[in-house]
Amino acid sequence: MHFRTLEIWRLAAALTVMMWHFLRYAPPGHEAASNALYRLMPLMEMFFMISGFLIMLRYADTLMAEPGSFRRFIVRRLARLYPRSIW
Repeated sequence: MHFRTLEIWRLAAALTVMMWHFLRYAPPGHEAASNALYRLMPLMEMFFMISGFLIMLRYADTLMAEPGSFRRFIVRRLARLYPRSIW
């Protein structure tokens, strides 16, 4: 199942998150762009909400299929947050 509207909003929100991280460490003179981006904070929050919804939609059937599947899912999702150099 595809939600094209959600995918477009998620793309826009992902670009906003990317710009936020870039401007966080940008050279001096980026204050105006940073202030404009700060007003788009709800769009960045929307990225996480849409991502959570799409992940839930994708894995909802397999999470409750057998005992321990939810725990295995959470461990795998958290493992993606760690840098590869730790492994």
